[in-house]
Amino acid sequence: MFSFVEGSYWSPRRSWEFVDCSMPMTFDTYSNCGYNCLYCFSTFQRSIGWPKEDYLQKKVKKVDVEKIKRMFLDPDKYAGQFAGYIKGRYVLQRGWLSDPFCPIEEEGEIGLELLKFFNEIKYPVRFSSKSDLILRDERYFNEFVKGKDYFAYMASIITWDSEIAKKLEAGTPSPQRRMEVLKKLWDAGVYTILRLRPYIVGITDKTVADVINEAGKAGVKAMSTEFFCVEWRSTPLIRSKFGMISDLCWFDIFQFYKKHSNTVGYMRLSREFTRPYMDELVKLCAKNNIKLAVSCPKHKEKTFGYSCCWMPMEWPLANTHKWQYTYALMVAKERWVVMRSDIEKYSILDKIGRAKAYGFNRGNGKITAKNRDMSLKDELRELRNNPKRQNSPYKLFEGVLVPKGTDENGDIIYFYNPKA
Repeated sequence: MFSFVEGSYWSPRRSWEFVDCSMPMTFDTYSNCGYNCLYCFSTFQRSIGWPKEDYLQKKVKKVDVEKIKRMFLDPDKYAGQFAGYIKGRYVLQRGWLSDPFCPIEEEGEIGLELLKFFNEIKYPVRFSSKSDLILRDERYFNEFVKGKDYFAYMASIITWDSEIAKKLEAGTPSPQRRMEVLKKLWDAGVYTILRLRPYIVGITDKTVADVINEAGKAGVKAMSTEFFCVEWRSTPLIRSKFGMISDLCWFDIFQFYKKHSNTVGYMRLSREFTRPYMDELVKLCAKNNIKLAVSCPKHKEKTFGYSCCWMPMEWPLANTHKWQYTYALMVAKERWVVMRSDIEKYSILDKIGRAKAYGFNRGNGKITAKNRDMSLKDELRELRNNPKRQNSPYKLFEGVLVPKGTDENGDIIYFYNPKA
């Protein structure tokens, strides 16, 4: 159960994954979610620090709808750091830390009001949800039909086993029901995407062929995937959730990730270990005429476009941000080489201060003070020019982009390595 509390929720925000994200402006309607997925990314963000108690007790704040409307109607005056993004009409990402159509929305209906608003101003939006609300409430479905030229809908399905899903994704509709949502929207002309994220080895691989084959039958033409990550520096709450996931996988997920990950802290499975799983996804998507997009940095070069969530190539949904590594990787695949000048002209991050954009400190006080005046564009350049850094293109993509020499401005030139 949940309860609404006084005060407004601060959203939108910048995605901390902006280094390789094509939609770095994210928007959530509520400060909490009505579902209880064991792998929930929000748990890592919201169950630590001062928001912890409200999050765990399911206390909910709503966004200020009038404030959001002002941001989009007069961005120069009201949108602040998001003014350039909104004026450029870049695709808005809805559903990052909360499901936009979860049970909270059924009572709050803030999302419905904003659906109508984005329809009125014809703003491109990509939604991500596990809900079946559009099957039960025609008001939501009708808004998607009205906005079919500038709305895209992504449904999360990571297993076809409904019994496993009940335990893994408590409170959500069954995978089969979510697939019905995708089919109904596709039949109505709305662009739909399968979100096979997170891919959990020991669970997803058991029924992955069923999920993708059914998506093909439902008319889905694109799929986004990413392998599950384990945060080793976890709270007791998060540890308990991972313990329940271990029971479903039939192995200790912490020890599994320690063995097969080559990163520390936030552990990702290595490129080499995940290769056979990714090869299977490539084949299944090809069989079903589904475009594959890879959010996981370990195999991102297998993405068809420069958006790891995949967006259609038709305007306005094709209008996503290019000053990021995924686009640089696509340039390198085509030309075998990518320079900073190839993506510099697409930047809208130069006036966005690092500390203000994140909304929270990263690193120790010394690092925070040192980078206080740095913009996101500055940080991206610094990371790009330091291949030994974990979030450089070289390290993040595990050798798919290789640094070789510098240009006339001293910026590193990267070459594509197809044998990585």
